[in-house]
Amino acid sequence: MATTQMLGWAGVAFRGDSLSLRRWFRASGGREALHLPVAYAGYVAVSALDAICTGLILLLGGMEANPIAAAVLTHHGFRGMMLFKFALVTFVIVLCEQIVRHRPKAARSVMQLAVAATAVPVGIALVEFYFYATV
Repeated sequence: MATTQMLGWAGVAFRGDSLSLRRWFRASGGREALHLPVAYAGYVAVSALDAICTGLILLLGGMEANPIAAAVLTHHGFRGMMLFKFALVTFVIVLCEQIVRHRPKAARSVMQLAVAATAVPVGIALVEFYFYATV
């Protein structure tokens, strides 16, 4: 019985479900995995917490402290600001993937800086939530 060939998400041809994730990565550029997956997962998690904290602060009548994100919020609304924040996350991860090929230590440092820079406002927001809840 002949199976029909379909075009996958990145233009990779596959038959049914027979194309494994590993083969898809090879077909999409030869790499099998991201170079710093744990760091990227941590960065995405901290960025998601930042988005949640930002949303809660805005619901409680607060304001966005980041002037660029505040301008995006003013012009494009909450959804636009969330898209901006996650586009920034994507940009940083893609940038680190490019850097890690030539300077792995530098890529790790960039990712550590990105996680730390994102974690600071999250920490401040959590402290503010604590004091807001206890008043």
